[in-house]
Amino acid sequence: MIENHNFKFLTIILSIIVIVFVLYYPGAKGPYLLDDFGNLYSNATLSLTDLNPSGLYEAIFSTKSGPLYRPVSMASFVLNYYMAGNTDPFSIKLTNIFIHLFNTIGIFLLTLLILSYNSSENGHGKWVAMFITALWALRPLHVSTVLYSVQRMNELASLFCIYSVIAYIKGRDNLIRGHTSGIWWITLAVGLGGALAIFSKENGVLLPLLLLVIEGLLFRFKFHEGIRSYFRYLVSGILIVPAVSIFIYLAIYSFTSRYDHHWGFTIMERLLTESRVLFSYLRLILFPDTRLMSLYHDDFELSRSLLSPYTTLFSVIGILLFLLLGIYGVWKNRFPILSFGILWYLAGHLLESTVIRLQIVFEHRNYLPSYGPLLIIGYYLNHQRIFPNSMNRHIKFVIMAVILIFISWQLKGRVMQWSSWNNFYLGEIANNPESPRAWSGLGLMQYRSEQYQKAIVSYRKAAEFNPREAAYPINEFMISVYMMKIEPQEALVKEIERRLSNYPITPFTSAQIFLLAKNSLRMGTNYPYTEKILLAATANPTWPTKDNKAAAFYFLGETLLRRDKHYDAIVAWENTLLLRPETHEVRIKIANLYLGLNQITKAQEHLNLLDKVRLDSTSNLLP
Repeated sequence: MIENHNFKFLTIILSIIVIVFVLYYPGAKGPYLLDDFGNLYSNATLSLTDLNPSGLYEAIFSTKSGPLYRPVSMASFVLNYYMAGNTDPFSIKLTNIFIHLFNTIGIFLLTLLILSYNSSENGHGKWVAMFITALWALRPLHVSTVLYSVQRMNELASLFCIYSVIAYIKGRDNLIRGHTSGIWWITLAVGLGGALAIFSKENGVLLPLLLLVIEGLLFRFKFHEGIRSYFRYLVSGILIVPAVSIFIYLAIYSFTSRYDHHWGFTIMERLLTESRVLFSYLRLILFPDTRLMSLYHDDFELSRSLLSPYTTLFSVIGILLFLLLGIYGVWKNRFPILSFGILWYLAGHLLESTVIRLQIVFEHRNYLPSYGPLLIIGYYLNHQRIFPNSMNRHIKFVIMAVILIFISWQLKGRVMQWSSWNNFYLGEIANNPESPRAWSGLGLMQYRSEQYQKAIVSYRKAAEFNPREAAYPINEFMISVYMMKIEPQEALVKEIERRLSNYPITPFTSAQIFLLAKNSLRMGTNYPYTEKILLAATANPTWPTKDNKAAAFYFLGETLLRRDKHYDAIVAWENTLLLRPETHEVRIKIANLYLGLNQITKAQEHLNLLDKVRLDSTSNLLP
């Protein structure tokens, strides 16, 4: 009888894994999106014909997505491309699906362990854990993590965090029983697991805080009386010190970091807005509606004060109440599942949803934190006070089955949206018709498929919904001029100049300015228009970095040179040197130009200055 029970249980859990894979598989045929292009598609260093050490090193540390370069994640991308023999997104996305399945198994094991330490559990821990695991694995919100290729970084960080928590619980259980071998499990969890998580994505640094939540609710810093004090202090230290360090870092960051103009909000406005964002995430986690889900969410209204909008005040109060409730539960050792779920969710969002300079909303930030609310819902839906033992088991089964069928249907629909670029962007625009980034993304894919007229219409819609961003009309200019061979429209050029003159230059704008300049120089056409655009851009004092502005002056100098405006070109390049004095190639260009103008003395002055500048071959000016 017991064997039949276990076989039935194993069959169901394997069925969940298979169902998750089958539902996600069509999405593996989907396109690269957003940050995929810069980190993967355009990153030539990832395509290795052989795994030699120097090539591997260059590829693994090729991205600047984070301060630690995320080498574990990048190594996995290198292996994907090497084994697949191409740079198509299929192998990347398929691997992401398998990582999600491994995470699903980890979530199940973690849930079993958590429920086994809850004394109020009614003896059906495996079935409750299975239901909670299915709730998490089939969550349609996770599509924007699993099928967004570059977010393997987030998946891997979550993978190592999940299994590190499992190893930690194993170690603490050993210490509770008086076995000192538990310290090795804990060291493995915090040391190796933490390192792998952090070098997959920086939010892996939150692992000690997640472990502190586990410790406070399950073990409460209790040890077997035979365990020496040294081990007790060690366990406490490796959790508390890193956790406190995170809070200190965020406090210092909030006082010392400056938000540039292109972000469009202050640090306080971000904090206020994130209080509403966290409740918006909760809505999508607990009541999944794919019509409200999006990769972008760039139309999310900012909170300018506690009362603008008024829901900000209620959101801030709500977050504080949740935090106090979680802390009270730990302090009084009450309602552990509820306290755990709240604190896990808040801890998981501490890095990306507080003061760090990041985009306001991204759904993939919920991949691991969402486990907290889903644990609460899954547990209490199965609680004997809600479903008493006398209640017909078939009714209870039907309710759970309906919930899983509903979210599976939602998941299927969203995966199909992500299965092709056309479905994706049409779905994004249907959900967020005033999202400029959705319209811009559609324009990019239409351009790549040579639907140039449609791409122009999409970029015009993006420009309409974001009247400050110059990149959209610049893209329209490039498509019409360089792809469709249409004479530039004066009105379009004036609109580009207006935006460049009146609003901060964003990283996106600077990238399109450079692309426009390169196209103009490569094709040898439209120099007057390129000159006007670059003059308006370089006159703007607000650029993302001084290196970006230096590059803009460099391109301006090259454009002016093509128009035989030699002295103006020299002025532009001298502005480049004011921002980047170590760029010797620009000084050599100025010297050569002076020689061509027969101004030997000035040429010699610049050549002499080369001796005072460190000739650094790595100081590449061009973006």
